[in-house]
Amino acid sequence: MATTSDQLQAAYNALYPDGKFQYDRDLLNAWFAAFRSYTPSDDGEDMDRVTNLAIQVIKDKRAAESTMNAAVAGGRRKTFKKKRLMSKKYCKNTPCRRMGFTQKASCRPYKNCYQ
Repeated sequence: MATTSDQLQAAYNALYPDGKFQYDRDLLNAWFAAFRSYTPSDDGEDMDRVTNLAIQVIKDKRAAESTMNAAVAGGRRKTFKKKRLMSKKYCKNTPCRRMGFTQKASCRPYKNCYQ
């Protein structure tokens, strides 16, 4: 069944309940499914509006995902599960200028020597 621009607008409004983008995977999947099944009407104005909606959703989705990925990457440094060549104590006590590449890489979860 083909989606009309009004149905697409309703799916878009569900993603922006208070005028702000809400990252919800189910709502995004529903919106993209409606967009894929969209058939434009004869007037070109309708297609321009739908294209602008799609561009806005994709930009907001990418921005939300990059924010979430940055939060996850920051949290990874604090709790690192792999065994390290250098101990945490060694990393804290040794200055970066005295470390080689392997030591810096091993100490990465505890100390940022790559600045």
